[in-house]
Amino acid sequence: MRDILIEEQDWSVRVRASTRGAKEGWNVRGIKSEDHLYIALVDYSDILCPVVYVLSSSEILRAALTEVAAFRILKPRQKETSMRMIHDPLPDAIMGYPNTSPYKSGWLEAYREAWHRLPDHVESTPD
Repeated sequence: MRDILIEEQDWSVRVRASTRGAKEGWNVRGIKSEDHLYIALVDYSDILCPVVYVLSSSEILRAALTEVAAFRILKPRQKETSMRMIHDPLPDAIMGYPNTSPYKSGWLEAYREAWHRLPDHVESTPD
């Protein structure tokens, strides 16, 4: 998988895209929590109207590790891998655990087109 990396003087955005939508998710393997690194998850499931979710790398990592921890509890004998995914909603297999998870169905909506989260407040411009 190749990322697009947009770098400014004090921050950067790594772009991950999916044509399968938020339910099928994005592979975020290899993303580390770094100051001033943001991740743009692009949902191309509707090619005419893509949606972008803008999160910090620490938010991405926290969500991915929460999903992995829940999965490990449900399937403790499954071999550990480096695969890390972001889904909304979480896959059915782990949807019920943990009940107090902040990653309930629709959790990504708070980050939808959230360009204001970038330090220089970049605006999304339609073509």
